[in-house]
Order: sequence, then C-alpha cells, then structure tokens
Amino acid sequence: MNYGLHYFCTNPILECYSDANWASGRTNSKSTSGWLFTIGGAIVAWSSKKLTCIALSSMEPKYFAMSLASKDLICMKNFIRCIPFIEVPRATITLYCDNQATIHNIKNMRISNNSKHIAMRYNHIRKLVKKGKILLEYFTY
Repeated sequence: MNYGLHYFCTNPILECYSDANWASGRTNSKSTSGWLFTIGGAIVAWSSKKLTCIALSSMEPKYFAMSLASKDLICMKNFIRCIPFIEVPRATITLYCDNQATIHNIKNMRISNNSKHIAMRYNHIRKLVKKGKILLEYFTY
C-alpha cells in the first residue's frame, strides 16, 4: 500500500501506438502484433500477441494490431474514468500506426475483394472511427 508508480504530468492525454511485423516466425511464418498505451507520455499498458493464422499481406497484421488496440482502448478509457484524480480522456483518442495503407483501408468504408477477409474479422475498428471515438494517425519512428 505504501509503494506504487507515480506519474507527474500536466497534460494526461491517453494515446495508443500499434505495430506488427509480417511473417517473422522462422518455422511457421506467423506475425506478431502489439500495442502500447501512454498517458501524458508515460507507458501505462502494453500487449504483444502472435497471430493464430498466417497473414497474406503486410497490412493484415497491422490491421489486427490496431483492431486489438481499439478494443482495449475503449476499456482503458472506461477504467481511467474510475480513477478520481485523473482527468477523463477526451472523446476522441488517437491511435497511431506506421502503415498508411492500413489507415486508409480502415477509414475507407468500401471493402475490396483483396481485403474482405480482413474487414469482416476486424470491422469494429471502422465503426469506432466512424463514430469519432478513435482518430487514426500516421506515425514514423
């Protein structure tokens, strides 16, 4: 009870960064995706997960990472509302990705034959973007 992490910042903004690699597994060609959340620039949560299926393009694992992040991002926002001394995050939370094709595909409500299998599995992120709950931004390292 006397120990804990202490974050000192003047602007406690919740942000999320997601990334994935494509077919990195040497034996099974599976991709790994992950995300991390920051509040005021300090990392407060993160996750990494190996895909259960083989991605057919470099965009698919990025889409998967952003989809997982968007689910957890809504949970994180609701969790922060329960902490009395942290300001409630703004209505729209920024989700950063380093792949412009993935961002374009999520924002574009049309589903092409090449991405139909991706869109059907992870379509909820499109709904969150359309409702204005998540803002997608391009980010380079």
